Amino acid sequence: KQTINSQQTENANELLALALLSLTEQFIAQGEVIQAQQTLAEITAITPRYYQQYHVLHQLAYWPEPIDLSRMLLPNNNKLTETHLAEVVYQSPNVQLNKALRFVQANDFSPAIKLLNALKNRAWQAPKQTFWQSLFTSDNEFSLKASTEAQIQNQAINDYARLLLAQLYAQQGEYEKVFIELQAFPQHSPYSESALFLFAFSAQKIKQHTTALSLLTLLHQQYPHSHLGWQASLLMAKQTTTQKGLVQGWQAYQKVETFFLNRLE
Repeated sequence: KQTINSQQTENANELLALALLSLTEQFIAQGEVIQAQQTLAEITAITPRYYQQYHVLHQLAYWPEPIDLSRMLLPNNNKLTETHLAEVVYQSPNVQLNKALRFVQANDFSPAIKLLNALKNRAWQAPKQTFWQSLFTSDNEFSLKASTEAQIQNQAINDYARLLLAQLYAQQGEYEKVFIELQAFPQHSPYSESALFLFAFSAQKIKQHTTALSLLTLLHQQYPHSHLGWQASLLMAKQTTTQKGLVQGWQAYQKVETFFLNRLE
């Protein structure tokens, strides 16, 4: 009977922790970081299999402050030293990406580049969804769907690491490396617009004029309402002036001006 009661208590604590983690995610998505912090503080017990999620949410809720392990809850019934904690937590790609971003914020580019190079080609194994986690999903038929989503998330992590690496190279003025890094960037990616703009900008910088003009024109056409699309329009006109002379450049600027005015109307 004691064993059954103990198991019931553990299940109840686990369910409560998952509910609070899910609620924290919603607060973070809505930008309500104070409520996210308060919700995390309500978690009194966490199991090792959910600790990565708990750790990542802590990073997001307290960003840009560095993670403070002293205020984080250690997994219950699991005596972890900081070394063991690193083994459990830092295999998470999201934790690694946040770590790289902290290096970037501190202008410590060398370890950031090293970490992103390791991240961009790595295949991540998505954690299996537990019964309790399935209660918080809108679709419980997640076997094939979860597998597909895991592949999409894996590719998105790799794409973001590659894009961030290219941005670091651009920040250091190494546009040849940017151009090479983004040549094989996948077309269907959540970061394709940013990657395409940076690729076009690097092509312009290294005097790959034909490529730059084609890419900037494509950006102008495909993303007419976005901030990067508008920047691409101006760079396209500038590139036309450089490549084809003042007359055609002037005509390109006039077309861009007309395009802007029509969009504003």
